[in-house]
Amino acid sequence: MGAVAATVFTFPAILRGQTTTSAIQRKELDMEIKRVGMQASTKGPADWFTGTVRIDPLFQANAPARAAGASVTFEPAARTAWHTHPLGQTLIVTSGMGWVQREGGLVEEIRPGDVVWFPPGLKHWHGASPTKAMTRTAIQDALDGYVVDWIEKVSDQRYRKRRIQYELIFSKQSRPHHWRGLWHGAGDRQSFRGSRSRRGSFRC
Repeated sequence: MGAVAATVFTFPAILRGQTTTSAIQRKELDMEIKRVGMQASTKGPADWFTGTVRIDPLFQANAPARAAGASVTFEPAARTAWHTHPLGQTLIVTSGMGWVQREGGLVEEIRPGDVVWFPPGLKHWHGASPTKAMTRTAIQDALDGYVVDWIEKVSDQRYRKRRIQYELIFSKQSRPHHWRGLWHGAGDRQSFRGSRSRRGSFRC
């Protein structure tokens, strides 16, 4: 009986210990919800952006995770400076229409639902089209505490050249949303070509 009694009194203590441990684990592993409007918007700094840009922070992961995300809205003709990301970047276009270009590559049109991946160290820029705003979600990982290296701005002169060429080819098409204007940027030299690119009925 003595042994039985000891066992009976021991179980509640064990159970209390397990409950306390589980409570601590739940507290440490609890999910986090950031409600819309809880985080203040900021204006895109003039050193890194051209035009009107609004940055809405979404998340900043805690260690050991290192991803960060933000929703960025570019008013028409607004754009980033040339820049790179140490661990790459993913863009998800959520509204409007934009342009994106990697160094030495073509200026590409991007629309809602498009996903763009920039490998680590790839020099590029992105922004809105001349006549439509664009909002996109950007996700990138930090390396030693930083996520981006800013370089020089995309000049108004270069951007205007692309706009003129873009409007020329679009004005000649009865269904311009099935066309994209593509420009090859190599320093001050610009070459243009039109490329028919059907994007599906959801783009109509």
